Amino acid sequence: MTSIIYFALAVAITAILTAITCRRQLARKKPPSYGALLVGAFSASAIVVIFSLFYFAGASVDSLDFWTNPTTAGVRGYLHEWALTGLVCVVPAAFVVTKFQRKIKQ
Repeated sequence: MTSIIYFALAVAITAILTAITCRRQLARKKPPSYGALLVGAFSASAIVVIFSLFYFAGASVDSLDFWTNPTTAGVRGYLHEWALTGLVCVVPAAFVVTKFQRKIKQ
């Protein structure tokens, strides 16, 4: 159940951040680019990973023991989580960017 909530939160934040980025580009009289896709997807995934770190590990994230403990995922594990969550978030970001690009062409 927590994985469904995790990915639902990631998709929701991705859609919001990508829409904000596309609106900002439209306000500057530029068409939304696929850079907005990457910004929305990977910044949203970073927010979700940091949120999940503090939610599940609590204040122990601030200690050096948490990152060097061999029983936890460590830095490499959380970087992998960030990258894989970012790849999942690319799909909803692509839908948002495509919507804004079609809105300009009409």
